[in-house]
Amino acid sequence: MVQVISLQGSIPSPKAALAFQAFCSLTGDTSPATELLHRTVHVPKQANKKQASTTPQFKLVVEAPLRSRDPWGFEKASTETIRSHNWSIIARDVPETTTSKQAPVVVSYSEQTSKLGWRSDARQTLQLLGYKPALDYRVERVLFVYRSASANAVPIVLRVFRLLAPRDIASPDSDWQLLDPSGTWIVDASVTVENVTDRSAVAAATNALRRLATELKPVVELCVTDRTAFDMRVR
Repeated sequence: MVQVISLQGSIPSPKAALAFQAFCSLTGDTSPATELLHRTVHVPKQANKKQASTTPQFKLVVEAPLRSRDPWGFEKASTETIRSHNWSIIARDVPETTTSKQAPVVVSYSEQTSKLGWRSDARQTLQLLGYKPALDYRVERVLFVYRSASANAVPIVLRVFRLLAPRDIASPDSDWQLLDPSGTWIVDASVTVENVTDRSAVAAATNALRRLATELKPVVELCVTDRTAFDMRVR
């Protein structure tokens, strides 16, 4: 279990090219890593709403990377591509509450990567655990890593992404389209803290994110999003 501290923002499609140039300049990375991910959200087969307040049930995310074509575009994934990758099962805890409106979102994560095979096999594995698929979507994203010049600088990962949904919800293998037709990119700036009890590390990560938010203000407004968006509990 690790903790991820993050701030988020958005970039309208017409300003995306300028923003990507700024991220390349800031991080010194002119060829950032690119990814196309396939995700399936699973929910418990038998949701117990009566005990939700005392014994909450959580959704699980199953994720696999798909092949990218170049730094700024993504090819349509093939069955062979998906078969060749591992699937990761991701569990996310309840976001920490805070009285500060400026405090970043802090969430504990648990991730297990295994060779689950093609998506139907992955679903069979989750079914044995008492889960059923509820939603398929894809994430196309570009990754940057920022490190300030100061000593003991905390590395910050910038994930700039958009979500895609199948044109035909009943057939996840159909063509995919942007979930937001405007083409807006989401920016997630995050720091991972390996020791969840290390409060000094969390404080250092928070301060690093605030400094980055100030530096990126002309390009994107990094702020605290609605914490409920990170809550994976079954309602």
